[in-house]
Amino acid sequence: MNSVDNKHSDNLRSALLALYHSGPNGFEGLLGIVLSSVTGQSFRLAKSGSQRGRDGDSAFDGGATYFEGKRYRKSPKTSEITAKLFDLIKDDAGQLDLWVLGATCEVAAQTATEMRVVCERLGIGAVLLDWNHNDLGALLVAIAHANQKAKDFIRDNLKGKPKAHLIKDALHAIDHFAKHPDLPARLETLRDALSAEEAGLGQARGRNRERLITTLSSRVSARAAFGQPLAPRDTSALAGISRPLEAQLANAFTGQPTAEIYAVIGDEGVGKSWLTASAWLSRDPSSILIICPAEELLSPKATGDFESFLINKLIQETGGQRSDRATQRWCRRIRGWRANLPPKNVRVTMVFDGLNQPLKADWSRRLDHAASELAKIGGCLVISTRLTHWAHLKSSLACKVVEVPVNQWTVAEVKDILQGRGIDAKKVKQDVLQSLRNPRILGIAIDLLSENDVETIDQLSVGRLLFEHLRKTQKTGAEPISGPEYAELLKSLANETLARAQRQETDDLRVFNSKNHHGLQDVASSRFFVPVKGSLQYEIKQDGLNLGLALSLIDALEKELRNKRDPRDRLAIILEPITALDEAASIVFLATQIACLDEEASLEVRSALIEQFVSLQNLPNDDSEAFAVLVRTAAPSFLTAAQNVHMSKSHVQNADWLLYALHNHRDNPTVWDAISDAVRRWLAYYSLAPERMMFKSPGRDAEKEVTEERNKRQAEIDKKVNGLTYIEKKYRDENLHHSDRWHFDTLHRLAFFLLAGKTLEGFADDLVRWSFSGALGPAIHAPDREFRQLIRFNRADWKETRAALLKGISTFAGDNSSTVGKWATVEILRATGDLADAKRAEELAEWLTRDREKFPGWSRITDYCAVDPCDPSTTKPDNVDATAQQYRAIDPSKLANHMGHSSVDHFFDMARTGVTRFHLDDAVIAHRALADDILTRAGIARRQGALTLLEHSAALTGQQARDILKAGQASTATFDSQRDERDEWLTAQYSVFTAIAHLPAEEQLEAIASIEGNTVLLDILDALLPASESAAERVLERVLQSTDTDKQSSVLAAIRYSRPILSLRSRSIIGELLKSGDAGVRTQALGAAAASGDQELLKTVVESGWDARPLRAGKQTFERWYGSSALLEAAKCGLVALEEALDRIDLDYYGFAAQALGSAASKVIAKRVDEAIVKALGYTQTSNLPEMATSTPNAASASPPIISLNDPPPSQDIRDRLDRLGESSEQFDARQDRMARSYDCFTRELTTAEANLVLTDLTLGGVKALVDADETAGRRWIGMFNAASDAQLRHLHHVAVQLAVTLAKEADAEKLLTRLMGVEPTINRVQGVAKVPAECLSLWANADEPPLRDICKRRLVTRRDDRTIALEVFAAYLSGRAKIVDETIDELLASGQPADTCMALTLAGFCDESPHAISVLARFDGAQGYIGIAQKAASDSYQRNLWARSWYEQMRAAKTPLEFWQASVLLTKIVDLRFDIWTETMGAESDICRAFFPTVLREIGRRIEKWQKKRKDHLFGDKSPAALFLPDEAL
Repeated sequence: MNSVDNKHSDNLRSALLALYHSGPNGFEGLLGIVLSSVTGQSFRLAKSGSQRGRDGDSAFDGGATYFEGKRYRKSPKTSEITAKLFDLIKDDAGQLDLWVLGATCEVAAQTATEMRVVCERLGIGAVLLDWNHNDLGALLVAIAHANQKAKDFIRDNLKGKPKAHLIKDALHAIDHFAKHPDLPARLETLRDALSAEEAGLGQARGRNRERLITTLSSRVSARAAFGQPLAPRDTSALAGISRPLEAQLANAFTGQPTAEIYAVIGDEGVGKSWLTASAWLSRDPSSILIICPAEELLSPKATGDFESFLINKLIQETGGQRSDRATQRWCRRIRGWRANLPPKNVRVTMVFDGLNQPLKADWSRRLDHAASELAKIGGCLVISTRLTHWAHLKSSLACKVVEVPVNQWTVAEVKDILQGRGIDAKKVKQDVLQSLRNPRILGIAIDLLSENDVETIDQLSVGRLLFEHLRKTQKTGAEPISGPEYAELLKSLANETLARAQRQETDDLRVFNSKNHHGLQDVASSRFFVPVKGSLQYEIKQDGLNLGLALSLIDALEKELRNKRDPRDRLAIILEPITALDEAASIVFLATQIACLDEEASLEVRSALIEQFVSLQNLPNDDSEAFAVLVRTAAPSFLTAAQNVHMSKSHVQNADWLLYALHNHRDNPTVWDAISDAVRRWLAYYSLAPERMMFKSPGRDAEKEVTEERNKRQAEIDKKVNGLTYIEKKYRDENLHHSDRWHFDTLHRLAFFLLAGKTLEGFADDLVRWSFSGALGPAIHAPDREFRQLIRFNRADWKETRAALLKGISTFAGDNSSTVGKWATVEILRATGDLADAKRAEELAEWLTRDREKFPGWSRITDYCAVDPCDPSTTKPDNVDATAQQYRAIDPSKLANHMGHSSVDHFFDMARTGVTRFHLDDAVIAHRALADDILTRAGIARRQGALTLLEHSAALTGQQARDILKAGQASTATFDSQRDERDEWLTAQYSVFTAIAHLPAEEQLEAIASIEGNTVLLDILDALLPASESAAERVLERVLQSTDTDKQSSVLAAIRYSRPILSLRSRSIIGELLKSGDAGVRTQALGAAAASGDQELLKTVVESGWDARPLRAGKQTFERWYGSSALLEAAKCGLVALEEALDRIDLDYYGFAAQALGSAASKVIAKRVDEAIVKALGYTQTSNLPEMATSTPNAASASPPIISLNDPPPSQDIRDRLDRLGESSEQFDARQDRMARSYDCFTRELTTAEANLVLTDLTLGGVKALVDADETAGRRWIGMFNAASDAQLRHLHHVAVQLAVTLAKEADAEKLLTRLMGVEPTINRVQGVAKVPAECLSLWANADEPPLRDICKRRLVTRRDDRTIALEVFAAYLSGRAKIVDETIDELLASGQPADTCMALTLAGFCDESPHAISVLARFDGAQGYIGIAQKAASDSYQRNLWARSWYEQMRAAKTPLEFWQASVLLTKIVDLRFDIWTETMGAESDICRAFFPTVLREIGRRIEKWQKKRKDHLFGDKSPAALFLPDEAL
């Protein structure tokens, strides 16, 4: 030290000497403060006297280390220290744990040594804090480190004392040394000296907690320490959830235990150890914790000398080093603990973890002994054990026990845990979800996800989890035996079970005695076994048996391979006994998973199992992801299996599972490398087998015919082979591989699917090889179409691939090739889609086929009429005259007798357009003859005739119409009766419908009043014209007096729909009928009142107390609609208060109310909608629902939107399709009943959950009104929808779209819209005759907003079939956004890619009248190839729309019924969805058109539907490619 240091040192020493020598306010107190500062532990002075304060306040209870310390002015003699410590010999059970010698002088080394020797003998720690005049001594360093605390102590305890003047200099001294450069090094030396043995019990306890927290925060450390990954605080591991059970363990770690033993019991893997560790971690301060494997309790030391066993553990768990000194010190502490009972807090807790070993006779004695010994020192024993062991053990324990039962997590808890890790629990299969309730299994699942062994939760299966559990058995410490040993045991038991089954044993088939099976006793309490009561027998559970059988199956296949036999050949035989257990599919899948995951499994065994698995029937779709993810570890095996499957002569039902797996994981580099190699190999296969081009086959066709065709095909192949040029032969020998297994067409198709979407330039040579192979050895079922689609829809590198392909076929240019090389060239040129290549291809193909006979196309329709009669510019062809003669001579009795079509029916339909166009009179004669014949019919023949005749109503005479009307009116059949009577009712309704257009308005209303049935078709009501004021009054008066409620409701409905002017008396009658006791009459009276707008009628409705709330959602649709409409009209007139009106109207009318009642009302409505959204989001049921569709509501409509129900279409399986086509009337009715019951259940659930918004359409206008009034609410709803699950969004899809469109400028709205595009709505909402999705129209109607404009353009170019493309173009035109379509067309054409050109042409073809579209179509007129096909289809579509417009104009201008009919026949043959565009823009319609148009409207809708159905299977006019070939983006 320098002079400055010495000065400050002296000043500080003087102040220390001025302190009182002992006590908390003297020098001893200062020592406690500085020691606490240096060590971070609490120190407390022990009381003086022989008992050292033995008052029950043990060292642990206060959380401090008790010490005594003395101050010496000069170096003490050894005898002085010995004398002072002598009385401690008499106090070997006191609190004192540390002796501190504090000296303001330097203590001699010999004195310090003597001090430590004495303290060591006593079991007390010794700390020397002395002074050094030449250096920074330990006491000075400690005081400088304590800094402010030391300064405060000196100031407080010298202030007011004689030596108070020393305070200032002492404080300056402390500040000086606190900044001294040597202080850090000296402080580190001092801390090293204050080891756990020296610093005392408080430090030991702190070290224990610090050490365990570190261990319990790392699975790696925990596995090393405990043999299992017991790490509740490892943030990378599974984050558990707090369990209330932890409170039951609280007193085992803090406070006073309520029992000697705490038994944590539960099944394997439920988290017993985890709960124990977590409970301890949650308590601070807590006891010293010692965690021991249960087997340590079996050691002799634990039984013979428990104190020594305990001390060794204490030293180890507090971070100490084993030594005599440490042992002696812990002996003293234990003696002190025994002498200071009971403690306020438990001092030490020993956990014997995993008491799952075989039960020994002395287990209870050992536990009782350990618990008793711990209780004597204020400690506690905790054990964890499985239920099966505890059942035998608990009754033999003498100690008091607290049981802490641990169960598996609930499903809700598992979902919460998964949600916390960002995993959508809804994607977890139910069986997997149940398995994940076991925390250990869930931990394994999370590990697999974290390590990217699986990418998504739906790729997990129960079998995968069980195998991973078995594989990690030893790693997780779950069982006392290794994974391989466990597997051998399971295999042994599984094989014995099989043997028993083969011996036809049935009793105790899965029960085994532990004496006979080594290792069974060790794992008997695991998840795979259940004990048999009253014995040492155990039953293997089904999942354990399946696991064992799967492992055994793999062993058997490996044995086949070792012995040079193909595992595939013996697999069926090996599986035969397993099949008898009805678990074959599960076992094969489990074996497949194990083999693919086990690195030691052979490729051949893996591929054999994969092939076997996909060959099984009825594979559950839930397993597809779990199967697919296996390809990541076994790609070569999957590809081998795929090759075997696709080269097999037999059909493999689930071969597409292999495609799904390979395609879904092909972005994995390892998987893609394997796929690339396999694809190159596959595309080089060729075969010269004549069977590849044969239509006839042995067994089905005559042997002679088969032989003849085989010889013919062989001759063709021989000719090709013999004609090969030298270059072609060389190419074949160097590039192709001959295969004797010639069934490889589907393998090539698989190859193309796997290449789809990838860059193809590197595969160009392989594609040329395939083309040459096909030309050399052609096949009927070769994937030519897929080959072309692969290249045409290549967006990754089309230009580069084309160049590489053209380079590849240059080998076959000119004389270098025979017809084989030239046909290979044609195939490549056709495939590129390029215009120049297509032209070159067709020229070459024309030359190659120059000697072949050409056959013209043929169509039955052209036989009837050689020109297209729908083209207004065509003139009459010669052949139509004969057709007309034949047409007028049709026997009407042979028409429309059955649901199916006879040859006469086909002629009647197919020849109609030509005959009607060019020989109208002949067409009329045939249809009028049918009308006369129908009146003579009965039953189904009459029904079918009436249905057929409806659209031809305008062709009938007035008298025919009246005769048909009378027949319809006379029927008393009802709609809600049995099938036969319901058919009669339908016949009657269609008869009235056919005739009603011929009547003047007055007679129409009279006709309705004369119908005897109980229900009138809405189509009839839509066809009505408004009667005069007097006629309406007269008919109303008559039905009022008749008291016939059916007629009353029918007439009221007619008035509601036709809206005649109502006299005062008419309004009075409606008012009276509002009070009718008949629900149907009241409903129609409500509708008439709402339509009239009469305030007196509306006031009557208000006063009636009518309320929509008691009516169930989805039921009483008309009453809810009409009543709500009336109340809304009343609210607009101020006849009812807003809140009351909103209370009483249906939620369906809230959107209309928001638009009609203004901003203030909209704010009130918004609050109610907010509640409705919350409740609707709470409803997530989606199962067993039919396909549902409804039109968008319109407040001006006479009827509410009705939900239509449809069964999902039959599967692609031909048997399902045939079953649907051939179903009987009874089967059809049963199917309809099932749908109705399902819908009824759905609406009941919605009503119960108050989730009516699912069925309600607020309309886009309504949502806009609500958001305009309360934009904050709109943003809040956007947030709610963004946070919702897909299941929730399905139900509220329409509301979410309307809201997102309304708030399109918001980023969250755009995010929601993007997501909604991928969510299928529960109810499809459509608009117009074309039934265009409402969401499509909503987007296009608001496409002036940039985000929506981008979405609309993207939708235009990413539609995957002509149907959806047509819908988008239609929506654009209907919304006035044709310009966006034109822009998109130009952008597509600019790309130069054939697929984009075809898309542009298709868009143009679906436009309405457009000069831009015409120019685009004309630009590619005469194009060949793929673009030529698209151009022709687009041009035809465009022209037909112009023709349809022309015929519709003639219909609207028709002056006679026959003029109308002629034009309608031609229109309904060609009209498509664009009908809704131009019907809105044309002028006034004639009276004839107004009268008869409703009769053809349904046929117009059917024709539009037919077009759309046909377009659904086409893209760019050609057959739609597989979805794999279509990119997500096209621009």
